[in-house]
Amino acid sequence: VEGRKEEEEEEESDEVEASFLQLPLGPVSGASKPCGGEANKEAGPKALGEQRGGERTRSRKADNPKRAHHSKVLKLPMHFRVPVPARTFITCGGNAAPIVQSILLSKGWQKLEDKQSTAFTLKWVEIKQQIDYMSFRENEQIVNHFPNINILTTKIGLLESLRDHQRMQLHLKQRCLRLDSFVPPTYRMDVLSEREEFIKCHCEGDLWICKPTGANQGKGIFLVRELQQLLEKLESDKRKCAATSQPTARIVQRYISNPLLLEGRKFDIRVYLLIIAAQPFVVLYHPGYIRLSCLPYDPSSPDMCVHLTNQYQQKKHPSYSDVKEDTVWDFETFQKYLTEKHGVADDWVATTLTSQLQKVMSQCYQSVKKKLLHKIGYFDLLGFDFMLDTELNVWLIEVNVNPAMHTNCDTLAAIIPPLLEETLELAVEVFDKCRKLKPTSLLPLASRKNFSLLFS
Repeated sequence: VEGRKEEEEEEESDEVEASFLQLPLGPVSGASKPCGGEANKEAGPKALGEQRGGERTRSRKADNPKRAHHSKVLKLPMHFRVPVPARTFITCGGNAAPIVQSILLSKGWQKLEDKQSTAFTLKWVEIKQQIDYMSFRENEQIVNHFPNINILTTKIGLLESLRDHQRMQLHLKQRCLRLDSFVPPTYRMDVLSEREEFIKCHCEGDLWICKPTGANQGKGIFLVRELQQLLEKLESDKRKCAATSQPTARIVQRYISNPLLLEGRKFDIRVYLLIIAAQPFVVLYHPGYIRLSCLPYDPSSPDMCVHLTNQYQQKKHPSYSDVKEDTVWDFETFQKYLTEKHGVADDWVATTLTSQLQKVMSQCYQSVKKKLLHKIGYFDLLGFDFMLDTELNVWLIEVNVNPAMHTNCDTLAAIIPPLLEETLELAVEVFDKCRKLKPTSLLPLASRKNFSLLFS
């Protein structure tokens, strides 16, 4: 009995391994060889004899059920097996979808036109509401958002996650970055105690910035120069909302008054964090680019294009089309400028700055890793935005669940497509490895090129 059990387990393991040999990122190419009459014509006498012998063996097994049950199953060679159908995908929305579609089609995947279909292998969407998590089949499907990723990507979700993490680390007497060392002073306007605390600490002449919790692309953001201005806006939110709904939740954050400037313009840093559901997660960092304003910095200017450097805001300015190539720098151009103008080391961006960014991003991940809903097949590519002040201190601005993937200038065209291709390859590789009945170590990741591993 033990011998037969070992044989059955061995056969099951072989079949599982064979199925994964047939399921790379793209489908298996080629067709199986015929097993009928044409095969018999081409086969020699020896092969025909073996075939007839096999038929006699099967006949004897049919006559003797016990013998058929105990006999080892005859396994066909790999080239005789029927190839697995191409994997299928769905894309929704405009951001990144055309690039994702092009990448997957080039690798042999098939696109499903019905965006409501549940027969997909991979679904790429802009917002998580386009994913039906109730019908999601773990170990069979891949989707590009965690169901509760908002605990990291909304303004209030990020703030509360970091606050909770800091309290827990202090309670356990474990080291972590102090929240006020990388997040400017921040208050929630939807919490009465915090709103009152902000009113008490506000001084005339202070400059603050108010942000809605769930918006992106700089939408709904405005500068707070006077306290009365903010109070009137909050009161307006109450009047506009329906009796059954809540006013827009907002945070107020101290404006960084001494930003480091590039050629006299304000800028921020966009980098990426890839979180893939595994056992429990694989987390990787990817460098990004620098986003600059197309206007000289003036803290007194009412023009939000001066203060917000994302491409959505910059495109609103009439001069954008003329200067768009100079509103995005790669890290090499950024390093060269800092070395020439500020005397930093030639590898400062790749070493010191990258290390600081990764520490903050790691703490953000640590603050939510026990809260993220986890199923094999979930992954998320997040955009982290940072600023530097004149002392080269790093400040976290926000985390984006749907970072812009436009390629409207040369620098972005060189960065975004390879970023998305590597993201898809890593997500599928981790997914395939996790599906094995007896998973081996996820590492090394054969698809990893420009990503750096932070956690696994």
